[in-house]
Amino acid sequence: MVRRTDTKVGMIAGSWVWGYAAAMRFSTWYPAAQIAEQAPSAPGVFQVRVRGLIDYPTGRSAMIHYAAAADLRAAASEWAAALGPADALYRHLDELGSQTPQQVLDKLVKRFGDRFGAAPHQ
Repeated sequence: MVRRTDTKVGMIAGSWVWGYAAAMRFSTWYPAAQIAEQAPSAPGVFQVRVRGLIDYPTGRSAMIHYAAAADLRAAASEWAAALGPADALYRHLDELGSQTPQQVLDKLVKRFGDRFGAAPHQ
């Protein structure tokens, strides 16, 4: 079940979670070199962060990319090879529940935009 809140609700995998992310369980962060071992070859959502913070119109975040994919391993590997900065870290949603990857992605990107005033830098 995904529930919406408007406050910081706690930490999952070492990161504060807000709003919709509160009920979502993500894997731990891993570097691009470990995508093949860590990311499942299954539908889902992944996110990418860098080690430093990036300025957005209404705050700072390390997040630079969110994506939904039919094959997480392939999509994350392709994105890392084409666009991934050397210091990027990746993680994926462990369960989708009753939602499609696109529904989850839409909620994450909207929430990010609401909080930081722009979509993640890609």
